[in-house]
Amino acid sequence: MKNQTIADDAVKLCSYALGSGDMYYSEEEKRNVFIGGDAQNGFRIWGQLVDIENAPPIGLDEILLEDALTCEVPGHLNESERMGKIFATHFGTAVANHIIKRMPGETVNTIADLSLQCILRSLNTTWRVKELNGGKQYQLDHCPLCAAAERIGVPEVEMAHHALHTLLQSMAHTIDPALTVQQPSSRHDEHTFAIAA
Repeated sequence: MKNQTIADDAVKLCSYALGSGDMYYSEEEKRNVFIGGDAQNGFRIWGQLVDIENAPPIGLDEILLEDALTCEVPGHLNESERMGKIFATHFGTAVANHIIKRMPGETVNTIADLSLQCILRSLNTTWRVKELNGGKQYQLDHCPLCAAAERIGVPEVEMAHHALHTLLQSMAHTIDPALTVQQPSSRHDEHTFAIAA
């Protein structure tokens, strides 16, 4: 991720602890998650370590991978998924509420589009836009979570994919319960995203 400072317009969305997710978990470090930007330049999410000066920020791709590792409880898949779902649901709601607040009077479709762009931009990926009736479809060349996992040496990304799915669903539902999300059902599917009524 490009160097991101905590700008004047940055708002803290949430925090999470870093460490192992085993039954004897002890918190080692904490990361705050911020959102900043505007409709003209685009919204972006990034993570910053707490109390560690000059620590480089990370994008949403690495945030989701870190949280998946933190939530992982070996031998307790249901508990791992439950913890990951709580984090992602809260995260998606916070993103939607922030953009709604910054865009008073805008249409549901505009807010949904800006929110989806924010997520994709924060995943440190590029996309092509396909115009659809009443909306836009975003096509990615590759999976940003898989690319980030390979880059930082994380072997398992399935929980992070579930978290991204939950985050997008929660974000869309917060904007308008009538919105539906199109996204890949697995990392092997075509990476196409859209939010529309």
